[in-house]
Amino acid sequence: MAAGLNELNMEAMYGIIQCLLVLGEVKEAEQQLEFLVEVSVSMGKSGMLSYLLAQLTWWKQQEHHHCRDLLDESYDVQMGVCTKSFSHRNIHFAMKM
Repeated sequence: MAAGLNELNMEAMYGIIQCLLVLGEVKEAEQQLEFLVEVSVSMGKSGMLSYLLAQLTWWKQQEHHHCRDLLDESYDVQMGVCTKSFSHRNIHFAMKM
């Protein structure tokens, strides 16, 4: 596995969890996400982590309003990253796309 080379390769871990969810391996995905939640305490919030938590919530058919809240959080974190990365003018351009 890609994450086996570097356990803290977050992009690889996100991809593995996404695949696990698509394959219906919800329990395994949940365990991997629990690990990433612990790691994220020291590394900061990630929009992708919130997105994957929302997907897990959806797959487990839990409270759909909680899923929506996680998606909102994911959006807010990603927009925060974009705001830091782009000038004000470029943000409006990116949002229109």
